Amino acid sequence: EGCLLVKKEGKYGVININGKQMVEIKYDSIVADGYYDESTKYKEAGFIVGNKSNDGYKYGYINSKGAKILKEEYNEIERITEIENSTYILAFKNGQAGIYNGKKQILKHIYEDIEFNKENELFTVQKNSKQGVYTKEGKEILKPEYDNVIISNKSIFAKKGDESLYFDENGKLVTEPGIHLLEMDCYEMNFDGNYYFGGANGALLQES
Repeated sequence: EGCLLVKKEGKYGVININGKQMVEIKYDSIVADGYYDESTKYKEAGFIVGNKSNDGYKYGYINSKGAKILKEEYNEIERITEIENSTYILAFKNGQAGIYNGKKQILKHIYEDIEFNKENELFTVQKNSKQGVYTKEGKEILKPEYDNVIISNKSIFAKKGDESLYFDENGKLVTEPGIHLLEMDCYEMNFDGNYYFGGANGALLQES
């Protein structure tokens, strides 16, 4: 069922095509979250709502049923639309990123940034300029202590000082510290100015 953005006395709300109010007309801004899937189309999309405050806009979140999920207390909100059948939200509060699944907080607001890897359904977090990895349920895979983390092909590559380490998607170390394996299955990467070629079993095959 479709919906319409409406405005009254300078405030915005949302009604459906039958005229039923979905979002109360009391916000300074409303933006659809962009969620889409083949079966429901845009039916399960929610709304990022915002009101002006003394220090800029504060944003909250209302789901597709019209229920308030997050209050208007965040500097920025974005729905992670790659995760289907759940409402995962990346929210910044006082400049720090956190993750919610609906009203449940998955990752606290202690990170500079958080990115989602759809292939492995893992979060890369950044804290104090160091990176780590968590599952979408909030389980720690790698502590945020690495200079750089890349997730690819069910594998995690992490740079820490002069060491380049290779982990599986569960955080198990596949190569021993000091082995400069940077990719698998004959892919190549360039962490330290050289190229390396690795086999699927974690063995270093060739250095260019």
